[in-house]
Amino acid sequence: LGGFEIYTDITKSLLEQKLLERRMIIGVLLLLGASYTVLFFLFFSTDKALQKEEAERNAYLSQIEHAKDVLEERVLERTAEIESARYFLQSIINGIADPVMVIGMDLKVAEMNEAARRQLPSETTDKRYELCHQISHRQDTPCDDTGEGCSFNEVIRTGKTSKLLHTHYDAQDERHYVEVTSSPLRDIRGKLIGIIETSHDVT
Repeated sequence: LGGFEIYTDITKSLLEQKLLERRMIIGVLLLLGASYTVLFFLFFSTDKALQKEEAERNAYLSQIEHAKDVLEERVLERTAEIESARYFLQSIINGIADPVMVIGMDLKVAEMNEAARRQLPSETTDKRYELCHQISHRQDTPCDDTGEGCSFNEVIRTGKTSKLLHTHYDAQDERHYVEVTSSPLRDIRGKLIGIIETSHDVT
């Protein structure tokens, strides 16, 4: 008895298998390379877009900061102009020898000159002397209650300048006869917002 052997040449099959494996590896590498190339370009383009957006945002913020600085400068200039105009106006009314008061629709004195301030007692408090009749008549009720008439009401009624003879008090609470001239004070639209009252001592 004995045995037998059969030989089959698989060299070609192995070569083909190795070739296939190489092709697969090369294909995978090419695919990976292509994927990384696409990812790189996506990253590059995205980064470039982000850099451009950041540059635009920084430029926009710079413009806003510049506009803010310019606005603040203009506000400061305008505030200085308003303060200068207010000081100039106050200097004008302070230069008037007779007492002058600007009275609002609520009878509160919004502004007065130095001559009017000198009519107030030295112990003056804002709350005690904030209404026109408190300052001129030393009373807490309007002038109509004294029987002298009220030039303020006359201006409200007629819309024109009114003159009346009143009894006012000085800083020592001494009585003086004064001629009160009240003129309408209007805003830019022509609406009556108060009066300007000047009192001239005719004692």
